Amino acid sequence: MRVAGKYTRLSASRGMAPPGRPIRSARGMSKKRRILIVSRSLPFHAAGGMEHVAWDLSRALVRSGQVVTVLTTSIPGRPTAFSEDGVGVVTARDTAPGRYSRSFWAFTREWFRGEAGGSSDVAAVLSVSAGAYGLLGERAHHPDVRFLMQAHGTSVGDIRARWSGPGIRKRMASARNVAWLSRDLRAYGRFDTIVAVGPRVEAQLRGWPLRAVTRGTRVTRVDNGIDTDLFRPDPGTRQRTREELGWKADEVGVITVSRLHVLKGVREAMRGFARFA
Repeated sequence: MRVAGKYTRLSASRGMAPPGRPIRSARGMSKKRRILIVSRSLPFHAAGGMEHVAWDLSRALVRSGQVVTVLTTSIPGRPTAFSEDGVGVVTARDTAPGRYSRSFWAFTREWFRGEAGGSSDVAAVLSVSAGAYGLLGERAHHPDVRFLMQAHGTSVGDIRARWSGPGIRKRMASARNVAWLSRDLRAYGRFDTIVAVGPRVEAQLRGWPLRAVTRGTRVTRVDNGIDTDLFRPDPGTRQRTREELGWKADEVGVITVSRLHVLKGVREAMRGFARFA
């Protein structure tokens, strides 16, 4: 899978994804079937790692010939259903953009029951983080559908990060993560496979206390990828950029890229730069 840095072409046409070639599910069924991806947020909502990875995966599956539908929260300025790069996108009307909510999870259940009832065409459900938590109750009614989760982080990791340093407000905010931990403990064991996006997330899923519920679930790892067509050495661009920034040809530059959020370690990076600069 390749991960692009930004998405600038967001012009969409109405309608759903075009038909794809047949795929074979892990349950051995062989007919034309859909891959359903559920994510609270996409690059149409905000620029973030989870959003770009989910969207790039959707596009890559379509390029390989699969039929892909993504359920997500409302997108301001967009219709409730549209197609972009062959990916069918269905949004939950009157939900907070980019946020989990009971109304969003209820919408995913209603859509799944309507689309998957009877002669189901859904081969697999991919939950981007907690996106498909609202569908786990449907699993018993559709034993031929694989339920997978793409884990971009864990509540355990968030709690540890908030308690790893000083700050009363940061620690108070961990109460929300504790509530999410309870929800995660109930959900993780109900997935067929959980895919961690990096070694730290994988270690958290295999460690205490999550291992108590992930032992019966296959935990694997697929590291976030890099689009080597976009991010590659370019001597000419390197020289021009260094000249624009006033950097010498042999000067070492260190860059950190993330949201300005306490859990992203921006403060620690700035302190490190100041110390070793």
